[in-house]
Amino acid sequence: TLLEDVIVSKPDAIVITPSDSDAVVAALEEAHEAGIKIIVVDTAVNTESYDMFMANDNYAGGEMMAEQMVKYLQEAGKELKGTIGIVSAVPVQTVYDRDDGFIDKMAELAPDITIISEQYVDNDMQKAMDLTNDYISAHADLIGVYGDNNVTGSGIALAIAEAGLVGVAYDGNPEEIDGIRNGALKAILVQDLYNWGYKAVNFAYDAVMGESIDSYYNTGVTLVTLENIDDESIQDVLDPSRLAR
Repeated sequence: TLLEDVIVSKPDAIVITPSDSDAVVAALEEAHEAGIKIIVVDTAVNTESYDMFMANDNYAGGEMMAEQMVKYLQEAGKELKGTIGIVSAVPVQTVYDRDDGFIDKMAELAPDITIISEQYVDNDMQKAMDLTNDYISAHADLIGVYGDNNVTGSGIALAIAEAGLVGVAYDGNPEEIDGIRNGALKAILVQDLYNWGYKAVNFAYDAVMGESIDSYYNTGVTLVTLENIDDESIQDVLDPSRLAR
C-alpha cells in the first residue's frame, strides 16, 4: 500500500529495499511502465521492471562464511566432523542465497559435517538466541553456528559466548561486534548500508537525467575478524550509524 501511494504521487524515481521478493512485483511493474525509474536495493524482486539492482553477491558471501567457519574450526583443533546449525532470518531471496552459498561450500570443504536449518526466526533476536540454545541442547556434536543477517548474528553471539563453538555471521550489529571482541563470533561479513543508500539516490538521479546505469551494482562486503577489527581502514564501515540495525 505504501508503494502504491508513492506511485500515485508520480515521482521521477523510487529507491526501494523490499521485504519480500513477490509482494511488490505488480506495483513495481506499474511504476516502471509509467516511466518511473526504479532502484531496488538488497533483496531481489521477481521481475525485470527496474533500472538497477544493488546488492552484494549473497551466494558468494555465504561461501566466504563457510570458508571462515572451516578456518576457525581448524585453528581451534576441531575435527571437521559433527553438526553446524544455521539460524535463518526470514524466507527471502537474500537469505536463500546466503544460506545456499554456505551449505554448498561447506559440503565441498567439509563433507563429513552435517548442516541443520530447522526454522526461520522472523528477524527476532530472542528467537535467534532460543534456536541457537536449542541446537546446543539437542546436538552434542554441535561445533559451529552460522547466522545469515544482523539479527540472527546478534542472537548467536549472545547465546554462544560460553559454549566454545565457532560462530560466524552476516552484518555488524553492536552485539555482533561485541561478539567478535569477546570471541563468541570469529568472523562477520559487514555491509555499509549508509553508503548503499547514498549511492542508490545518486544512481536514481543519474537514471532520471538520462545517464546510462548498469542493471546490477555489487555493493561489496567487508570481512571483520578480531585480527582486523581495530584497523583504521574499516572503522567507517563499523560506525554504528552506518550498520544494519
